[in-house]
Amino acid sequence: MTQTPLERAARALCRLDGHPDDAAPWRGYLPAARAVLEAVRLPSYAMVLAAGREDVAFHTPSGALETGRIHVEDDWNERGAATIFAAMIDAALDEPAG
Repeated sequence: MTQTPLERAARALCRLDGHPDDAAPWRGYLPAARAVLEAVRLPSYAMVLAAGREDVAFHTPSGALETGRIHVEDDWNERGAATIFAAMIDAALDEPAG
């Protein structure tokens, strides 16, 4: 099963503290991981500008890793990019971790 962004963040914090990758205490890092995602919920201006010009990597619902460019409409603007980013972080915060 593909790990949620929240779980991946918690596991990364756990590893940062010296625990092995499969260590059970990663769940104890969920509050810190959630705090980080909440802190980065609003993108910087540079992130917004990059949204339409960079290839992105993402996991499909089946768990496969895909890459591609974000396609934007003629009315794409910075506010739209920021709204999408915030919605994506909100979705990551709503997913249950493993």
